[in-house]
Amino acid sequence: MVQLLRISRDVISEIIEHCINGYPLEVCGFLMSDGESIVSVEPVANVTSSDPRRTYTIDPFDLIRVDDNAAEAGLEVIGNYHSHPNHPPEPSETDRASAVSNWIYAVISVTKDNANIRFWKLIDGVFKEIEVEILGDS
Repeated sequence: MVQLLRISRDVISEIIEHCINGYPLEVCGFLMSDGESIVSVEPVANVTSSDPRRTYTIDPFDLIRVDDNAAEAGLEVIGNYHSHPNHPPEPSETDRASAVSNWIYAVISVTKDNANIRFWKLIDGVFKEIEVEILGDS
């Protein structure tokens, strides 16, 4: 069973702001943990060679850079987030095909001025929604 995921209201706000500002394109970034909760995010460029309104790609060099910076700060990259413009906050088949089973995935349904975030983890080839505890402002 997936344990409870903890994240601050400020971090959720930062993710949602990035998604709304990037609308109608898919935006993406990384989730960092201090071992107990998600404490920060790092937005990165969507470098897809396909339609950025329907898919995202993260540059592997961004993962290396963000992972190094997180380690220097005593944090760990534990997953990523990306938006689904005008679509539900559920992983797509494309998301599943590229997912890593030990990562957390935040999928954000976004419209011009609204967003809804849900968290997922791939378990035995199937995405399972993760229970989230939202912490007060940090």
